[in-house]
Amino acid sequence: GLTSLTIPQNVKSLGKSAFYNCTSLTMINFNATAMDDLSSSNYVFANAGQNGTGIKVSFGANVTKVPAYLFAPYSSSSSYSPKIVNVDFKTGSACQSIGAYAFATYDRYDASYYFTEITIPASVETIGAYAFSPFEDYDYYGTFLTYQPALTTLEFASGVNIGVIGDYAFANQTVLKNLGISEYAVITEFGPYCFANDSELTEIFIPKSTQAISDHAFAQCSGVSNIEFAEGDSFVLPEEVGGTIEEIYYNGSD
Repeated sequence: GLTSLTIPQNVKSLGKSAFYNCTSLTMINFNATAMDDLSSSNYVFANAGQNGTGIKVSFGANVTKVPAYLFAPYSSSSSYSPKIVNVDFKTGSACQSIGAYAFATYDRYDASYYFTEITIPASVETIGAYAFSPFEDYDYYGTFLTYQPALTTLEFASGVNIGVIGDYAFANQTVLKNLGISEYAVITEFGPYCFANDSELTEIFIPKSTQAISDHAFAQCSGVSNIEFAEGDSFVLPEEVGGTIEEIYYNGSD
């Protein structure tokens, strides 16, 4: 069966279930520079990579967007989730946006089905809703299912300039322990619930560029004990976080 796939730079769309059941797939080289967003009914990579060690996904340097729903699952069944174990963006990445639900697919029994760390390139300006949030849904019998989180380390590259981190973008990543935000990062707004229920987080750094933390951005982040503010921060910390804080740092001189 198909083991390696290269998507050329001029490709604008992918057909419904185009690579469905490519269970031997181990490598995807994604070079489409500006592919159209997909929808929840596309499930292009449903069941892909499940018979091997998993899929490594590499985005070419000229890719400007990760389309919405690119790796979204077909249904609530674990057998329809692509097994993606590594994601990287090539040096000099031009990627400006990561679409809604782009990586929102996990196996509900085995966390090894998904990558454990990712670095958001400096070129990224927007991250869509639920982009990296474990998928939640009901199965055929009406049973509520929560997929296993896998992400333990999230880094924002130095120089990143993000307008807003979308609703629930990294929510329910309950094993996320390392959140790397550089003092040189620009994150204008932390959107609603963007890190909600990330209960293993212990420290959060708010860069100088941040103008707003939306309601419930860090709701139920019960492990957070330290928040560090960069010089120049001037907003009110949401009350929902404050109950767990032991220390607050301010790097300014005032």
